[in-house]
Amino acid sequence: MASPSDSISTDPKTKASISEIEALNQLRNILLAPEQTQLEQLRNRLDDPALQAKDVSRVLPDAILLRSKQDTQLASSLSPILTEVLILSIKKSPRIIVDAISPIMAPAIRKAIFSALQGMVQSLNQTLEHSVSWKGLQWRMESLRTGKPFAEIVLLHTLKFRVEQVFLIHRETGLLLQHVAADIGAIQDEEVVSGMLTAIQDFVHDSFGGKHSDSLESLRVGELTVWIEQGSNALLAGVVRGTPPHELREVFQQVLESVHVIFSDAFESFNGNQSLFEKTRPQLEECLQAQFEGGSSKPSPFLWGLSVVICAGLLLWGGWTYIDHQRWTTFRQLVTQEAGISVTSIDDQEGKTIVNGLRDPLSADPTVLAEQAGLDTESIQFELEPYFALSPHFLEMRVRSRLQPPESVDLKVENTRLIISGQASHQWISRIDRLQPITPGLTEIVTKHLIDTNVAQFEALREEIEQQNFNFAKGSAQLSQVSQDDLLAISKKVQELDILAEGLGQKVRVEIQGQSSREGSQSRNKQLRLARSQAVWKALSLEPLTRTDVIPVELVNDVSGKVINDPALARRVSMKVFIKNSRE
Repeated sequence: MASPSDSISTDPKTKASISEIEALNQLRNILLAPEQTQLEQLRNRLDDPALQAKDVSRVLPDAILLRSKQDTQLASSLSPILTEVLILSIKKSPRIIVDAISPIMAPAIRKAIFSALQGMVQSLNQTLEHSVSWKGLQWRMESLRTGKPFAEIVLLHTLKFRVEQVFLIHRETGLLLQHVAADIGAIQDEEVVSGMLTAIQDFVHDSFGGKHSDSLESLRVGELTVWIEQGSNALLAGVVRGTPPHELREVFQQVLESVHVIFSDAFESFNGNQSLFEKTRPQLEECLQAQFEGGSSKPSPFLWGLSVVICAGLLLWGGWTYIDHQRWTTFRQLVTQEAGISVTSIDDQEGKTIVNGLRDPLSADPTVLAEQAGLDTESIQFELEPYFALSPHFLEMRVRSRLQPPESVDLKVENTRLIISGQASHQWISRIDRLQPITPGLTEIVTKHLIDTNVAQFEALREEIEQQNFNFAKGSAQLSQVSQDDLLAISKKVQELDILAEGLGQKVRVEIQGQSSREGSQSRNKQLRLARSQAVWKALSLEPLTRTDVIPVELVNDVSGKVINDPALARRVSMKVFIKNSRE
C-alpha cells in the first residue's frame, strides 16, 4: 500500500503547471469578479418566482393602460375572468355587492315606484270620480263596445294633455343622448325615433329650402303632437298627447337651456359617448307633465251614498281590528303572567289562528285564558308542545299530584329540595322512594321530620305488651283468674302487632319468658319457669299469625336485685318483642 506522500507529485514541471493555473484563476477573479457577481444575481432573479412577480408588478399598471389604448383585445381577454371573479364574489359575499350598488339602485327604485304610484293614483282618482255618474256609465258602455279598459276610456275623455316621451338629441350627429317616458310600457326603440326626427328635419330643409337656422318646431301624428325645441348643441323633442298649452314651450326651453349650461363640457368633448348625459334624466323628467279636466262641482248622490257606506265600513273594520288587537294583547298579558306557558308565535292559516309555544301539563288551560281575554276559542288552534317547568311552584304541584299526601303531611319545595314533615302511614311513605327518579328537577328529599304512624303504633303496642306481667303462686304454674282476663287483652294486642308487622314488611318474634324465684332447687325452678311460660302461651287466644312467631321460653339471667329481695315478684311471666328486620 502506498503512503500519502507517494500520491503528491514531486516533478518540478507539475509544480510549475499548478502554480500557473492558480495564478490564472486569481487573474480571472480580479478581471471578471463584478461580471460574475452580476451574472449570478441575474440567474437568481430568473430562477426566483417571487422576484419575477415583484418586477412584473412594477410595470403591470402602465402595461395594462398602454394596451387598453391600442385595441379592445385586452378587454376581451379579461372579460371572462372578471365575470367569473364577480360571480364568485357575489356567491361568497353578496352583502358587499349589495352595499356597493345600493347607493345607485335605491334612488332609481324609489323614483320608479313613486312614478308608478303617482300615475296609478291619478288614474284611480279619475276612474272613481266618473265611475258612478251618468257620463261614467256611458264611458263604461264604450269600454265594453271597444274592448278597451275602463280606466283608459276615462283617461282619453278627461285628459287635456300629457307629455309621454322626451328625447334629447345631439344636433350635429343626430345621436340620441337621453330619453325619458311617463309610461315604461310606451318605450320602444328610442334610437329609431331619434333618427327619424333628424331625417324629417333634413327632409324639410332639402325639400322646402329656407335658412339653415330655421328648424321644424312641431309635427302632428293622430292624437300625438311632437314639439321640438332647438339648442346650440342639442334639440329637445317631446311627444305630447292632447292639446298642450303654450306655457309648456317655456318649460321645454328652460329645461334645454339648463342642460346646455350644466353639461357644456360634455357637449364640447362629445365623441359619441352617450353615458356623459346619463345625469340629464332629472332635468328631462321635469317635462313629463300632464293635466286633466276638473270633475263636476256637484257630485252625484249615489257617489255620496257610496262614500258614506265605504267610510262606515272602514270605521267598522277599524273598530273591529282595534278590539281584536286589544283582546290578543290581553291574552298575551295573561299568558305572560301565567307560569308554565310560553307562546313563541301566533300565525293565521286558512282562517284559523295558530298559537305555537310550550306548556307544562300542570299549568292553566290556555283555552280558559283565551275566553277570559274575550277571544273566539273556536277559531284558535293551540299547538303547544309539552315540557316540564322546573320552578319550585311546579315541582311542588307535580309532587302533590303524584304522592296525594294526607292532611297530616306538609310538603315544601326549596329550590330543588323537597322537605316532607308531619305524620303519614307506612304505605304512603313507601311512595317517596319512587318519587325522585321520576320527577324532573328534584335533587333531594328530606324526611327527617316525617313520622311513620304505623311504626309509632307498632312501638306503642310493643311497649304495652312488654309491660304486661302474669304473676304465679309459690311453686305453682296455674294462672289466676285475673291473669286470664289480662290474656284476652294481650291476645288482641298481639293480633294487632301482627297486622302492623305485615304492613311494615317485618317479621316479629314474641318470647313468653317464664321466671321463678331462687327458692327451691334449680331443677324445680327450671321446670316451673318453663311450665309457667307454656301456661301463658296455651292460654293466649290467637288466630293464625302471618308475620309473628310466639314462643314460650324460660328466663334464667333476668333476676334483678329487686326480684331477689321480693321473691313474689320473681314468680311471673313477661313478654318480649323482637323485630327480625327481614322483608319478603
